[in-house]
Amino acid sequence: MPAETQEPEPATLAGLHSLITKAAQELWDDGHRREAINAAAIALLDAVRNQSGLQLDGHDLMARAFNPDNPRIVIADLRTDNGRNLQRGTHFIAMGAVAAIRNPASHTLADHEEDQAREQLTVLSFIARRLDDARAARPEWRGNV
Repeated sequence: MPAETQEPEPATLAGLHSLITKAAQELWDDGHRREAINAAAIALLDAVRNQSGLQLDGHDLMARAFNPDNPRIVIADLRTDNGRNLQRGTHFIAMGAVAAIRNPASHTLADHEEDQAREQLTVLSFIARRLDDARAARPEWRGNV
């Protein structure tokens, strides 16, 4: 069969952070993509809440937890340009993930195309991996923060 007429391979959750796959896998396998995204987002927010010690939710949680000027979760050496860039970028990605991924999955019944849903879970996985980086962070990485 010519390549252009073959059915695409179904997207899997292979390679995503275990926090995301544990929360989403069963729903994903049952074809409930929106619910899988929502479950993964809730698991991620819970992990950020636990790691930061903040009792906030959504945008406010991500904004305070990863704030590059006074982070509760330090993901890189803030004494370096690269570390400050990683912190600032993760801050923006985490806030954007709430607005563009978690909120629509929580507040609408519309489902997602499989590829789009996998991409959204990948963004959540990226943030979960930054939490792993923070657990390995040295106290001196805070720099002058």
